[in-house]
Amino acid sequence: MSSQHHDNVARQFGEQAEAYLGSAVHAAGVDLKHLAECLAG
Repeated sequence: MSSQHHDNVARQFGEQAEAYLGSAVHAAGVDLKHLAECLAG
């Protein structure tokens, strides 16, 4: 992945990601645990 692509993604989604991490509704829940388990393999 190119540095430019990474920068574009970070610019577009960085603020939203921070908002999700700080949101009580979005930062907790079974779905996030399941996603983490799937990503861990």
